[in-house]
Formats: sequence, C-alpha cells, structure tokens
Amino acid sequence: MKRKNGNNLLANKKIAEMQNLINKDSFIMIHRSCVVNADYVKNILNGIIVLDNNEKLIVSRPRYKTVKQQLLKVWGDLL
Repeated sequence: MKRKNGNNLLANKKIAEMQNLINKDSFIMIHRSCVVNADYVKNILNGIIVLDNNEKLIVSRPRYKTVKQQLLKVWGDLL
C-alpha cells in the first residue's frame, strides 16, 4: 500500500481484514484482490473504474452492482 507521502506500508493481512480495520465507507472492494478509495474514483462504466489519475481498474462481475451502489452512495453524501 502506498501512502500519500510516497512511503510504502507493508501489512500481512487479507484485503478484507484491512478493509474492516479501515472501516470507512469510501473504501470499496471491487475485486477480491483490490480495494479502492471512492474519493479518487472519477467514473465507473461497463465494469471499469477510472481513477482521478486515469488509471483503469476492472470490477468483478459479481461485485459490479454493489460497487456501483456504494459509489453512488458515497458521491451522494458528498453533494
């Protein structure tokens, strides 16, 4: 995991465990091996999330509907 200050953080835990430790609604599991911070998501379309740095990440098919709902909730809370 890379911090904003550029330093890496090494953790020996499963992603789901880390997500529970963070316990923040803006962190969304899009794949069993990937969690994104909704604060940095620019768009979601056709199973692809685009981050604000234009990096594209694939959302797993079974999670797509839930991920989209979670993103809309986070974005709605910001308005």
